[in-house]
Amino acid sequence: MTEISDGDPGPTDGGLRPSLTTEEGFVSFNELVYHYGYVMDSKIMPGTYKLGWWYHSDEFDDVRGTDENGDVIEHDGNYGVYFIADQMLFPGEGSTGLAPSFR
Repeated sequence: MTEISDGDPGPTDGGLRPSLTTEEGFVSFNELVYHYGYVMDSKIMPGTYKLGWWYHSDEFDDVRGTDENGDVIEHDGNYGVYFIADQMLFPGEGSTGLAPSFR
């Protein structure tokens, strides 16, 4: 799954007039999902694994550092990565069971 949008759409007047500009860059969210098994008719314990990342192309002020003149350091872009695992370990009755999550 992928989503790309304006980095800061600003006031949208209730969604009727979105403000799309290139001044704030763009933001992109991406996610790969792998799901397998089905509780009701599978001998395999069902699970879902997700790997995702985001990127924002605008410039961002460093919240912890300054340069030698005391000015805020700017960084190009902001990004991150995440992983989510939901795996059934012990089946219960019907669609219930013990399925811990890791994030």
